Amino acid sequence: LLAACPFMDKQNNLFLYDVFKMRLYLYKAPNYSYEKDIILKYPIQDFTMDKQGNFILYTVSDLSVLHKAGPDGKTMEKVFTPAKFNFRLFSSRFQMGRLSEIPGKGFLFSYPEEYRVYVFDSGLKIVKELFSEEESTFFPGKAQFPNNLSPTDFSPKHAKWWGRSLRPAMVFYLGNNRFIQVLAKFKNLSAKFYVNIHDLNGKTYAVGLEIPFY
Repeated sequence: LLAACPFMDKQNNLFLYDVFKMRLYLYKAPNYSYEKDIILKYPIQDFTMDKQGNFILYTVSDLSVLHKAGPDGKTMEKVFTPAKFNFRLFSSRFQMGRLSEIPGKGFLFSYPEEYRVYVFDSGLKIVKELFSEEESTFFPGKAQFPNNLSPTDFSPKHAKWWGRSLRPAMVFYLGNNRFIQVLAKFKNLSAKFYVNIHDLNGKTYAVGLEIPFY
């Protein structure tokens, strides 16, 4: 089992995702004994759950990157389709974006295309788009994937373009209306990670807090 995306539901049950088998494994609280595995249609990068126990899945293997699936893992609805497919296809291999639950209200979706965080309600509707118009080292601007590069390749030209600026990566809801946005800066095979702190109204509290990476 190559586990990823650990998730605890409201009953403290543990879900783990097997990257190779494209399955979610459920371990029941309180003893966390194995209960069942759930086969998914697409490989996923992250997931959360709604109030009804359906899975909200983030995948880069389908044109629509957010899916709602029932408890059996079968897709019921495709929720979010990005406009810039080539950029999404390329960037997803490096900063894949993430989901973060807002307990009782919905979830955050950090999409790697630009510095933008989507706030979804529990009905899977976008209620807000949070992004910064400021010019700052720690507010990445909108990126346009070069027309002369293939999104399925990686070359020195790709690396040169990719290394020009920070890229949005993970997002974590902290409670009290605030969340952190993780950013990654790549150079060759090394990377630096930074954190910006915002709230759900778009107010910024801190930028460029470097995360030590060992």
